[in-house]
Amino acid sequence: MIRSIAHERVRTNVSIRTGLECRKRAELRACSVFRAIESHCATLATITIREADTPVTIDKLAWVHVVERKLLVVRSHARQMLYLPGGKRDAGESDQQALIREIREELSIELKPASILPAGVFCAQADAMPDGVDVRMTCYRSDFDGRLQIAHEIAEMRWLDSTDRTQFSAVGRQVLDQLVEQGVID
Repeated sequence: MIRSIAHERVRTNVSIRTGLECRKRAELRACSVFRAIESHCATLATITIREADTPVTIDKLAWVHVVERKLLVVRSHARQMLYLPGGKRDAGESDQQALIREIREELSIELKPASILPAGVFCAQADAMPDGVDVRMTCYRSDFDGRLQIAHEIAEMRWLDSTDRTQFSAVGRQVLDQLVEQGVID
């Protein structure tokens, strides 16, 4: 959804929203365009096109799960790229609480809190976003209870190795590269 404000310069706050909570705010100057975008967790986010010198970062959490030297990835409805499962924090949530909730919502499993360990922080240009909008993805590994199966917000679940990198988001390719360097995947 694109809305235009004809030839008027507006000073506004940018909000990347999930549900009722704002993630990041920066005072920006917009000329004419507002865009609605869909995040990989199937919630709408609103972002104002901004001046080049004002960085915008989408902060996300992701679960890194490897089986038989392949990385688990998902695809949301109405998306082409594959992503690591995960999403954004709700207000007041810790990384652990948000990751457990997001993985339950996407894959119908329960991460074991005591086994959650950091796997790295990665940053790259966000897919389907204007240049200069980055995604910062904090990754974790964890054991889980249950059987992996996609839930309503996920269209597809797949297992990738490094030969499948072109199907993966830019930030996901960084994770893939690290896993190859570590000898975890092929």
